[in-house]
Amino acid sequence: MKVIKFGSFKIPKFQIVSCCFVTAILKTDEELDEDRRRMLQGEEPLAASRNEVKDVPPQFRQWVEDNRDRIERAKGRGTLPYFITENRRYLDDMDSQSSLSDTKKAYIKHIKDNGESISGEYANLGTGNYFLTKKGFKRAIGHARNVEEADMFNRVNSHIEKLQYKSSSPLGATKDMNVPEDIRNVAKKQARHVTSYNTYEWIALGEIWIVQTEVYKDKRETLYNLYKKKRK
Repeated sequence: MKVIKFGSFKIPKFQIVSCCFVTAILKTDEELDEDRRRMLQGEEPLAASRNEVKDVPPQFRQWVEDNRDRIERAKGRGTLPYFITENRRYLDDMDSQSSLSDTKKAYIKHIKDNGESISGEYANLGTGNYFLTKKGFKRAIGHARNVEEADMFNRVNSHIEKLQYKSSSPLGATKDMNVPEDIRNVAKKQARHVTSYNTYEWIALGEIWIVQTEVYKDKRETLYNLYKKKRK
């Protein structure tokens, strides 16, 4: 069996008759040369490497998904294998992502079940006109990185009147138009007739959220992205 592991993933015990062995994945020759130069000058070696393995492979995640029932039964019996008990946080991360996916699906279904589109006039908006389609909401909530953000997408969409306008910026203003990916992203938005973004603040439970909308050529705007403002 060949296993490529990364620093924080533990392989604590091997079977008695195991033929497994470990081969270290080192920094590149250039990085090792630079480390030697640094240490001779009394400096710290480089912390990162191009060869660093930063996450478990997709095959491991798929194995966990395919064997969740077996894992739960083993957990109930107290017979979980060491590679799971010693690396529980990676399974917790996957549980969190699964919960996030379920939350997104539930909210998207709610939008679909309650009509394909939402629209209305709001004096607090930069354009004064808000609209949202099922496809647009799916695109917006797709930016959520956790369940809290997914919940906030749904709350904001239900209470547009609470948004506090802050600023506007033209499409592509924060992009590097020398980067092919940024060029493609701007082109996709132009194809949807997006011309700019409006930025708002939303206050909930003592936290300030930054909410962004896409502004279209016909002077309507739709929910696009949000994130919690960092405290100073």
